[in-house]
Amino acid sequence: MKKVIGVMVGLMMTTAAYAATPAPEFNAPVKVADGKIRGTNNKVAVDGTTVYAAYEDNNLGGLAPFHVGKSINSGATWGLSAMPDQTSVGNGRPVRVAVGIDPVYSGLKIVHTVWGTETGDVMYSYFATRPAQTGWSVPVRINGSHLFQDELDLVVTGDGAAHVLIDNAYSSASTPDSIFTEPETLPATGIGSIMKDAQNNLYVALYDGVNIKLTKKATGSSSWSTPVTAAATSNGERIGLAIANADTYYIGYSNTTTSDVKLAVTTDGGNNWISRSALTLPADYDTGVGIAVTSTKILTLVASTGFDTEGNRILKVVRTKDDGATWSSAVTIQGDDSDPMITLDASNKAMILVRGGQGGQDWSGVRANSNANLLFSKEK
Repeated sequence: MKKVIGVMVGLMMTTAAYAATPAPEFNAPVKVADGKIRGTNNKVAVDGTTVYAAYEDNNLGGLAPFHVGKSINSGATWGLSAMPDQTSVGNGRPVRVAVGIDPVYSGLKIVHTVWGTETGDVMYSYFATRPAQTGWSVPVRINGSHLFQDELDLVVTGDGAAHVLIDNAYSSASTPDSIFTEPETLPATGIGSIMKDAQNNLYVALYDGVNIKLTKKATGSSSWSTPVTAAATSNGERIGLAIANADTYYIGYSNTTTSDVKLAVTTDGGNNWISRSALTLPADYDTGVGIAVTSTKILTLVASTGFDTEGNRILKVVRTKDDGATWSSAVTIQGDDSDPMITLDASNKAMILVRGGQGGQDWSGVRANSNANLLFSKEK
């Protein structure tokens, strides 16, 4: 009998130890920029110890120029990189940034940006340090592009090609100087996110108002797969997508019916999915979800979980190492953002970019405090 008890105790201790995923710890947030920051249109990208933050200066009453902030010391201090022409930037439009190899000049890097204009066009520019160019290229319009739902995303594959998601249409360019392909409508509808895996296969998750669906495009293929349903949700508009490998994908989303942030997981290439709760939300509250995953399938999730007494959103970060079966305790980080952005550095430390809390905001057009900061939080 004693031996049986000993085995049971051992099993319980092993399970508890595995379930106790350590909560991430963050350094004090660093101010990237201040002014009229529109937090829902930010993007963060990292290349070694160099971090880039694309954001929109939400200058009400006129055009809203975007900026690309740059830090060369892992986000400790920030400055502005040179910026492309601002004349075509429109108020309330998204801007994205990504970094990858230069496919033309070996050993060099390219910083890519795409943004939406007031008229819905999608513009592209890149920053390079080349024999014949140092700085931003002249912005070009992606032919045939038009933003209807203000959903824009960007990823760069290992070969240096840029891939752009424009609502539910896809466009790409093999080199920064080549012409982007005419945007093709994907076999799924809605708005969402585009990601890649280590083999440069592409994945797009889209929310169509009822279901979250995922379609993928294998490296070298000219077509996208038949979409599979990852989850049914009452509100998953601002979803987060992360790819661990060719079999395991994660989609974070909020659900107003169950009042929680959920994580949809597949470990067999999208054939079967399971959804698990990550954070509790107030009734009828929805939020954007930022997620990032390591190659060993340790996932970090950040989302807003309601409002504090001053009207600022409360941002919580949790972590899982067993596909969402168990979670770490939730950590609060400073910020007031409905769509937090997260990425990982080379050491798999989380980097989060959010709009700073400044007394809340009224989306009818009047902001409680128009001088919000842009904050960068890095895991210790």
